[in-house]
Formats: sequence, C-alpha cells, structure tokens
Amino acid sequence: MTLTDRERFIYHTATLFTLELMRKHKSNLTKNGMVELIELIKKNRCRKLKNKDFIELFDEIEEEILLSSAVYEMSDQIKEPRK
Repeated sequence: MTLTDRERFIYHTATLFTLELMRKHKSNLTKNGMVELIELIKKNRCRKLKNKDFIELFDEIEEEILLSSAVYEMSDQIKEPRK
C-alpha cells in the first residue's frame, strides 16, 4: 500500500494547519499524548481500518514525514504576502 497523491495532499495540508494551530496555542504535546490521540482517532474515526492497514499507513506517513522534512524547513523562509 502506498499513499496516493490525493492522500499526500490531505496529509500535508492537515500538517500545515496543525503546525499553525500549535504555534498559535503553544502546544506541548508529548509523545505519549500523541500515541493516545492516534489511538483515540483510530477507535472513534477509523473503526473500519484493519490493524494491518493501520500499521502500513502509519509507516507510510512516517516515511512521508522523513522525505518531506526539507519542505517544512523551507517554510520558515516563506514570508506572508504583503497586503
């Protein structure tokens, strides 16, 4: 199983929104807190996803994070457009 371009777009867009929210609210989410939230999402929003598929998808998302880290590092250089 690999992420489709549509899934990659959704993932990256959600990541950008999340980063912006975390900056605004200065979130201190721990690794354990993240694991708990993922389990909560899995249990309540992705009930039909089989455990095998969940693990494969999680691994692919992790790989996408590693491969795209340069994009997020460059985002610090991007300034908001002038109004």
